[in-house]
Amino acid sequence: MTDQLVTIARFPSLFEAEVAQDRLKAEGIPCFLTDTAMVGLGLPNVVGGTGLQVPAEHAAHARALLVEAPTADVDRTSEEPESITEAERNARRAWRAALLGVVFWPLEWYAIWLLVKVGLSDDTLRPGLRWRALVAAVVSGVFGVILPGYLFISILQ
Repeated sequence: MTDQLVTIARFPSLFEAEVAQDRLKAEGIPCFLTDTAMVGLGLPNVVGGTGLQVPAEHAAHARALLVEAPTADVDRTSEEPESITEAERNARRAWRAALLGVVFWPLEWYAIWLLVKVGLSDDTLRPGLRWRALVAAVVSGVFGVILPGYLFISILQ
């Protein structure tokens, strides 16, 4: 028996990877997930998603099992694509800009501008995006307004 592991699939979400892992374990195939930390942090595109690895001698059978059984009970072909409003798009952009603005300061003002657009919009945000907008507002407020103002005042004195 060889100890070499082979990546047989990659999944964009940790949930899908765990469903596939459970399917293979139910069939008695040992399997392991890779890159779960990056996907858990919300950065699946950095590593290409969560990898599912099996021993090389089980790779063909594992691939066949995953092909014959979908990773979720939902028929995704019948679903309409999720529509995203302009306010939601701006809230996501503001969140990213605020976090990147900690390193590159001018992005904080871009995040603030996007948050103003979100606030003036008639659209409502989903709960998951509300907390992102709130985090973006706090981070941009601290790093884009309060900290530079404090530094400016201390320079003048």
